[in-house]
Amino acid sequence: MKYAKIALPLATTALSIVLLYDTAMSRLRPATRKNRLAEKFYATLDAERRYSLKKLDDISLLLTWNSDKLPERNSNETAEEMCQNGTNCLPAFEPFETELRILPKYKMSTCVVQKSMSTVMTSLFCFLFDEASFIGENRDILKDWKYVRLCMGKNEHSSMNTMLHKYNAVNDKKWTHIMITRDPVDRFLSGFIDKCVR
Repeated sequence: MKYAKIALPLATTALSIVLLYDTAMSRLRPATRKNRLAEKFYATLDAERRYSLKKLDDISLLLTWNSDKLPERNSNETAEEMCQNGTNCLPAFEPFETELRILPKYKMSTCVVQKSMSTVMTSLFCFLFDEASFIGENRDILKDWKYVRLCMGKNEHSSMNTMLHKYNAVNDKKWTHIMITRDPVDRFLSGFIDKCVR
């Protein structure tokens, strides 16, 4: 009991020393080309966020951006009727690239779906795949991006069959496979704003 009064301050001091040492050492480590790209990207992302927050404070600017009139409807057809001839609409069930991220150590895989926490899941799986490198290169789970990601090509597969065979997991019931989905309308709006408005 007599040591209880000094335990917390001592632990806090020790943790502070470790964090300061790690910060100093991370600045001394030679930066890789990929890490420099990530740092540039993170800085650009931070600048964009600051700029976006300023714009959000200007309600007149938001009203201006959202005051376009909707085009006149040129048909009384429903969406289903419009798509019946096949020329006005994209075909349904188009195949797209499978993006799997895996953690062999934890026997887990995730199927990454764009605009459904794909960046966070990719970064999280990368962190759990190679914690030391992720921390050592000062990566950020919320900022790592498709073209500067640390684990590019390391824990990624484009086929479930290939992945299952590579890790002898075809009949292994201990593997956990997850996928995060999102309300389709919310996902569409998020994608439209991200790719077409911003």
